[in-house]
Amino acid sequence: MCLVAAVLAALGLARLEAQTIPLVDAAKLPRFEVVSVKPGDPNATLARIGSPPGRFSQENADLFSAVLMAFNVSPYQIATPLT
Repeated sequence: MCLVAAVLAALGLARLEAQTIPLVDAAKLPRFEVVSVKPGDPNATLARIGSPPGRFSQENADLFSAVLMAFNVSPYQIATPLT
């Protein structure tokens, strides 16, 4: 038994510890936003805008309006129009 303990101690295996994973604050985690822009229906007469929880959806609306809403700005605040 002493021989086994001596070998384990020599190999550094005498004291086994559980691996710990440090907790990370959610505010420090990387964040990203995803956008998907697709052509709308050219025959549509109405635009649809919605805000389901955690999302923003806009259908058959122009990109310029989407930028204005996303950044909460007025058209005169945009240096170069996106039209």
